[in-house]
Amino acid sequence: MAPLEIRKKVIEELRRIPDDKMENIYEFIRHIRTEPQNFRKGLENVDGPEYETVIALGPLCMNFDFDTIIEANYLCNSQGIDTISVGVSIAYAMYLYERGILTKERAGMEILWGDGRMIVKLTGMIIRQEGIGKLLSQGTLRMAEAFGRDPGEAAQVKGMEMAMHDPRAFTGMASKRIREVTGYTSNTIHSLLGWSKTGFKHNAHHPLPHRVILIDECSMINLGLIYCLLRAVREDAAVILVGDDAQLPPIGEGNVFADLLSKQFVPKVKLTRIYRQSEDSVLVVFANEIREGRLPAEFEGTYRDFAFIPMDIPNYWAVKKSSTEQEMKTIRENFHQNLQDRLLGEIGSLSDQNNLAPVERIWKIQVITPMKNTLLGTNILNLKLQAFLNPHPKEQTDIRGFTLKTQDKVIHLVNQDMFTVSYEDFRTGVVQGRSLAEIAESAGKSRIYNGNIGIVWTIDATDGFFAVLYPDGSGANRFVIYSFDDYKNIVDLGYALTIHKVQGNQFDYVFIPMINSFYIMLNSKLVYTAITRGKKKAVLIGQPYAFRKSCESLDEIRRQTFLGLATSSTA
Repeated sequence: MAPLEIRKKVIEELRRIPDDKMENIYEFIRHIRTEPQNFRKGLENVDGPEYETVIALGPLCMNFDFDTIIEANYLCNSQGIDTISVGVSIAYAMYLYERGILTKERAGMEILWGDGRMIVKLTGMIIRQEGIGKLLSQGTLRMAEAFGRDPGEAAQVKGMEMAMHDPRAFTGMASKRIREVTGYTSNTIHSLLGWSKTGFKHNAHHPLPHRVILIDECSMINLGLIYCLLRAVREDAAVILVGDDAQLPPIGEGNVFADLLSKQFVPKVKLTRIYRQSEDSVLVVFANEIREGRLPAEFEGTYRDFAFIPMDIPNYWAVKKSSTEQEMKTIRENFHQNLQDRLLGEIGSLSDQNNLAPVERIWKIQVITPMKNTLLGTNILNLKLQAFLNPHPKEQTDIRGFTLKTQDKVIHLVNQDMFTVSYEDFRTGVVQGRSLAEIAESAGKSRIYNGNIGIVWTIDATDGFFAVLYPDGSGANRFVIYSFDDYKNIVDLGYALTIHKVQGNQFDYVFIPMINSFYIMLNSKLVYTAITRGKKKAVLIGQPYAFRKSCESLDEIRRQTFLGLATSSTA
């Protein structure tokens, strides 16, 4: 979360905007990805910003100039720079400048709220490591340290700038997983409490009827949500919290699950086995060592279920010393391209060794990477993997410059009710010669969760619809009918996903690129989360230093919470 003062300013600014103007902003955020040329001349061939980018470079900085948002986004994407980090760092600089902590002399310019051109200029300075941009490029934590501020004031977690939303798919996927394994009805917390625009249906005055409530993936539940849930629990009910405190902490405020585990007065049972792998698996041993912040011994050995394939720039420090900045940039880009090629080659080799059919290669193999941008981020890897794993589809079409193919692996991006039909009803409709639009008209709606992964089954380019099959562990497979407008907005390619997105999911084989350039994301929790997504094998490819740093980097920045300070007498 941004500092309270920043949030108040943003809210005040938003309240001043007339309703018709706000509708334009929402319309802009919804359409900018598909029609950026309407907003910025000269950038017709540039993808529009993601909504997180719009927020980070826009309202967070009280900037409502669409042109400058697109221009700053273009600069970041051209250099593989994270737009969220840039936006949050600039907003924090504005906050410091307003209070006189960052002076005009130190900054070399005025850094005022809402100045879009200044945001573009600062973005360029961050990329070039020029002037005050060099400090901003290091993130809000280093900025706070440089100005003698409390690290808690900076909008960061573990040195990383806060996302503009919780990007993880854990709530819906955890709910789906529990339903598949137990057969019991399951919901996300928001669904259980009956969320609507006016608030939660269930609260202290209208409690939930249940006598036992089991909550999964508790490590990622923030303080506000658990507060609302516990207020809605009847006094004679039992609440069971299940989670793994070695996985990623909540994006929002608090650290509820870890705080409770640290209390002697809280009854708890700790499981020491990872049941996703067999007991003799080296992956279990390595995962537990990484969980404790240790580099696994002999991690470059040959194992049945774990592989680390080292790749590096030969004589890196000598090369860096004798090369210009531009030469080093070219060397790194060539190295990342070689690593990308090696990644695809290893995926092909594993597929051949395990005799995977074409659709099995798509479904059973998952690439997991820390970031979206760069040659080894999800954006580019999804395109490469689509071409590599799905080269000869029965059908394919072009949607606003993006290719969609039958048998593509896709991921649903939001919790939303969609037109859904059962496997049997869909097949019946196809046999009857009905179009996807006609099938959708007679379909009911059901909730599809953020993080659901499916396979594109058929494409109707005439009417602009496509159908995705979502397998279900209980056997209740179902089809969801999407319009072409939904592609890249609420459903996207899922061959390569971020570590946050795969939380709550499992795959037979996972491939994880590891490079030093991912430095801001290299920590034990992220690597532990990534490798434990694999059921049969985890394959890491890249620089040994990156892996070593990840394993040994425990979360050293502890969240200061009142619950963490609580004792049995105060609880």
